Amino acid sequence: MFNRQTRFLLIWIAANTLAWAVSFLAAYLLGLMLYSYLATTMPGTKMLTYDLPNHSHSGIFTFLSFALAGGVIGTAMGTVQWLVLRPWYAIRGQWIVAILGGWTCGILVGYAGIYLSGFLRDARISAVIMMMLLGGATSSITGWWILRRHSSQTNWWTVANTFGWATGAVIVHQFIPLGDIFVIYFSVISGLVGAVLTGLALTRLAVSASGNN
Repeated sequence: MFNRQTRFLLIWIAANTLAWAVSFLAAYLLGLMLYSYLATTMPGTKMLTYDLPNHSHSGIFTFLSFALAGGVIGTAMGTVQWLVLRPWYAIRGQWIVAILGGWTCGILVGYAGIYLSGFLRDARISAVIMMMLLGGATSSITGWWILRRHSSQTNWWTVANTFGWATGAVIVHQFIPLGDIFVIYFSVISGLVGAVLTGLALTRLAVSASGNN
C-alpha cells in the first residue's frame, strides 16, 4: 500500500510524536511531584537559578526538574528512534545514550545560560522553548556523530532536529491560550511538528541506507 519511504516516514512520525508527548507529560508530572516534595521537605532552599514568583524554594526545584526532563525525554526519544532506525541503519544501542546525553546536556546548558544572563526571568514558557532548542541542537550533534558513519548527507538531520521540536512549541505558544490543558497541546503539537520535520529529513537517507545494506 505504501512504498518504503512513506512507511518509514509514517512510522517515524507516529512513534516520535507519541514518545515526545508521553515523555514530556511524564516529565511535567514528575516535576510537579518533585515540586511538592521539595516544598514540604526543603522550604526556603535556593540553587543556581531565578525564583519563580512566590516560591523561594524554586531554585533547586528548577534545576532538578530540568535535569529530570532531559533524562526522561532523552531516554524515550533515543529508544524509540533507535527502534525505528534499526532496519535502515546498522545502529547499536549507543544511539540511545547519544540522544539521552544530548537532550540532558542541552537542557542544562540552556538552564545555566538563562541563570547567568538573567534572560527570560519571568517568561517560563519562553524559557522552556529555549531549553527545547538547545536540547535539540545538542542531540542533533550527538546523533550526527553516529549517522555520519552511515551517510555523508546528514546535515538535514542536524537542522531539522535542532529546530523541529522548538518550532512546534513556538506555534503552540503563539496560537493556543494558556489554560488547564495547555501542556497537553504543547506536548502533542510540538512533538508532531518535530517528528514531521525530522522524519522528512531522514526519509531519503534511511531508504538509501536500507538499499545499500
